[in-house]
Amino acid sequence: MATGDLVTDRHRLFETPPAESVDIDTLDDFDAVRRRLERGTVILRVKANRHIGTGHLYHSLALADELQDHRVEFLLKDCDGVVEERLRERGWTFTVETDLGTALDAILDGSPTVLVNDILDTTPADVAPAVARDCKVVNVEDLGEGARFADWVVNALYPPNDGVPHAATGPDYTTLRTEFLALPHKEYRATPRRVLVTFGGSDPARLTGRVARALSKARTEEIRVIVGPVAKVDDVPEGVTVLTDINSMASEMLEADLIVTSAGRTVYEAAATGTPVVVIAQNARESTHAHLSLESGVIFLGLGPLVDDEHVVEVVDRLLDDPTLREELGEKLRSTVDGLGTRRIARRIRGMIEGLE
Repeated sequence: MATGDLVTDRHRLFETPPAESVDIDTLDDFDAVRRRLERGTVILRVKANRHIGTGHLYHSLALADELQDHRVEFLLKDCDGVVEERLRERGWTFTVETDLGTALDAILDGSPTVLVNDILDTTPADVAPAVARDCKVVNVEDLGEGARFADWVVNALYPPNDGVPHAATGPDYTTLRTEFLALPHKEYRATPRRVLVTFGGSDPARLTGRVARALSKARTEEIRVIVGPVAKVDDVPEGVTVLTDINSMASEMLEADLIVTSAGRTVYEAAATGTPVVVIAQNARESTHAHLSLESGVIFLGLGPLVDDEHVVEVVDRLLDDPTLREELGEKLRSTVDGLGTRRIARRIRGMIEGLE
């Protein structure tokens, strides 16, 4: 101030990396800095392995993509190596959990934080360490005791629970990968050609091979089977195409005339394409999912061990023979999802970070 010089011999250069520097020349630049300083942390706590499948991982990845304006960290609870591999492929950082409180202490940086428990049923111990550290908590597909202590619960697959009034339920909150958004209109062929069989990333009930063998007797030109990264598949009949690495699940579903699958999020993915589905539940928990109704366009056959192969073939043949019925079911399915579920969940999480809840 005394000399009128901007730089004097008492000034020193302090270099900062580009990631920590913003040149402010306009009001827009200033606003961008403000948003950056106000960003929070979202911790996506995931449980995915050969036993329960990898659906929770892909659900959390969809949220991570939507929340990239905040700091996103993955916390892995009881995960197989394939989960770490998928996260590395997509450039996400992660911590392998041994103790929740210790892991949170290593991640927290003082910014407003939301912990998302995408680990199935929780206990109070899955919520308390985060609450004690002033974090908000969101639980996903949670029917456990911990749901009562979370700030918000998202149960897209389950019906409303009177014991958890702070829960959002139904297809409005289903998350879809970007490949399932803005898809072309479904063609319902009078002469069907293809049945697609897919039972998730792990297929713990080993339904893939069994269904493929049964459908080799059905009236269809082609059976395609998509196998997940950790699934074990029994022998499939000759002529059945088995795929382990595909470019686009959405394209495979669009090209199919009928899909036979389990009762998880794959049903919502099929709904986004408008392709009718025949559902066989992997376990008793899946059979309670709220979207397994004819009103939603779903043909639900029941729990895997209780479903006869002959009945599967009979239902598939009936649907293949009736393009009008397939179209009616497909259109019902398509009307259940609007592709905005990930955005709705992300908006609520942003509100928690910004203190607008």
